[in-house]
Amino acid sequence: MPSERIVIVGAGLAAARAVEAARSTGFDGDILLVGEEPRLPYERPPLSKEWLTEDTLPDEPAVFPASSWDDWRVDRALGVRAQALDPQARILTLTGGRRLPYDRLLIATGARPRQLSVPGVELDGVLTLRTLPDATDLRARLRASQRIVVVGAGLIGLEVVAAARSLGRQVTVVEADHTPLRRLVGARMGATVAAMHADEGVELRFDETVTALRGHRRVEAVVLACGVSVAADLVVVGIGVEPDVGWLRGTGLDGPTGVPVDALTRTPVPGVHAAGDVAVTWQPESGILGRRFETYANAAAQGAAAGRALAGAPTPYVPSPGGSSNQYGHRLQFVGEVVGDEAVVVRGSVEERRFVAFYVREGRVTAAFTLDRARDVPAARALVAAGAAVPDEVLADPSASLAPWTVEHR
Repeated sequence: MPSERIVIVGAGLAAARAVEAARSTGFDGDILLVGEEPRLPYERPPLSKEWLTEDTLPDEPAVFPASSWDDWRVDRALGVRAQALDPQARILTLTGGRRLPYDRLLIATGARPRQLSVPGVELDGVLTLRTLPDATDLRARLRASQRIVVVGAGLIGLEVVAAARSLGRQVTVVEADHTPLRRLVGARMGATVAAMHADEGVELRFDETVTALRGHRRVEAVVLACGVSVAADLVVVGIGVEPDVGWLRGTGLDGPTGVPVDALTRTPVPGVHAAGDVAVTWQPESGILGRRFETYANAAAQGAAAGRALAGAPTPYVPSPGGSSNQYGHRLQFVGEVVGDEAVVVRGSVEERRFVAFYVREGRVTAAFTLDRARDVPAARALVAAGAAVPDEVLADPSASLAPWTVEHR
């Protein structure tokens, strides 16, 4: 009897963790990795941090050494895109017409940066950041530019801002919301992050949108809805991402929010799983779609869960929102989800920018945001996981231990 074949579409972190987990679980069949870039999976977090700022170009941040892929006996089709999927025949078609049969398929194509839809977006010097080539291009252009405009004050955008300021560049941030990271940390803590950037000399323009980019072949100015024109010789667009699902047309898996997956990473299509930035949570019983989790931790954990499921040993997966960022030598860390109506209890000093902000809803800790308080992250993570009911005075008191509340008070 021929061995089963797993085909993994996408060569990012989720795909890498899926391969590792499938082999570790005992899957001994064929595995084929399909990737748009001509390289094995690599880590993306460094691309908006040290990749941009170090004096010498760092080593390529591979997820696993090349030897691991040989040890795992992974066939590779790199430098090609998935073009179409026939789930009934279980055939994947690649650009160029190559047809790949599969027994089980993992969709791990991630997401693509959203583009500005304004006149002038085609000008030279207008960039997005997602891939290693993007980061290498941006690294060179940061050193050759003086006036940088970053459109969007999300995590990637703010890390690029911090990198540009560390190189001594003049930086303006344009953000449609009234504070950065509001969906991640709420308005109050978002204002704290904004103040940190303002203190570093960044010009912040909130409640503003871009209406046009102007220049002769190369971008020279960003025109705002208020009529102001901001001079720029480099524009970095960081206005979010969209799931890479265009190649799934006709399968029912190409919804605008992503590929629906249950707790076992299964999609509604038999034999097809999904993981990482492309996947959106789905409840088969009710048909309710949740959200996508665009974080490193989620891609790693969900990818591993998918690998186990593909190997025939499925275990339920619980999304783990959270992440981290480095800006101006400060460490920002996030645990859980902020909905927007939580009370915020602060442990430490906002003024000194060393604190933990706990988000409390109906008396229970639902999320946390830390700035240069890494030692508090494990306890914060445990409180969030437990949905612990901790008195505000305990949360706010740096001398009070949180350990007893991570287990006993639920």
